[in-house]
Amino acid sequence: MSSDATPILGPTLGALEIGVLFSTLLYGTVFVQTINYFQAQFTDDHTSIKFMVAFVWVFETIHTSLLWACLYDKTVNGFGVLETLDEVNWTIGVSIPVSNLIVTLVQGFFAYRVFVLSRKRPYLAIAIPALALRLGLGIACAVTTHSATFFVYVVDFEWLVVTALVAGAVIDITNTVALSFCLKQGAASFPSTQRIIDKLMLWTLGVDRIFNQRMRDFGGDSIVDDAQ
Repeated sequence: MSSDATPILGPTLGALEIGVLFSTLLYGTVFVQTINYFQAQFTDDHTSIKFMVAFVWVFETIHTSLLWACLYDKTVNGFGVLETLDEVNWTIGVSIPVSNLIVTLVQGFFAYRVFVLSRKRPYLAIAIPALALRLGLGIACAVTTHSATFFVYVVDFEWLVVTALVAGAVIDITNTVALSFCLKQGAASFPSTQRIIDKLMLWTLGVDRIFNQRMRDFGGDSIVDDAQ
């Protein structure tokens, strides 16, 4: 019997697998929404919006493929070689700016919608530099990954990672709050918008009730009528 200690793979390979699988789940959602969007034939949408939807789907596909390539490299090419777990694969370095490019485009679109609804130019004046900063931080994170292992990278560039994550969270929350406020303010003038908001709220509450009921029943019959 070997006296070597059994390696703990949860924080390394396990975390990578969970992250890749969860990311793939979200990609599946994007894929379905993209198909539904083009099949619904939104003829009134501007060409730029259609191009943006296609752009997001293409780059999400690239991003997910890079993550799976990294997982394959760690679990197949590097099978049994523990040293490879601490190596930063080039696919990770490339996936970071790809992901940040997608986020910058989407959040930029949301910021533009806030401007259209509120007509407040200062919002765009703040949002555009903030998005550029977020993209720049993402590129910096990608560039610095080539100079160190995962352990050394986390120690030496923790400030960079934290700054990028905080900047992203602030932008996401700000756009969400601003859009919610604009929709709430304009709902009275646009009854159709108010109906959509009401349906979304009812659907959310209905799904929550069904989920809670299913958890209580633990396999009992679904109460679909409660959601209607």
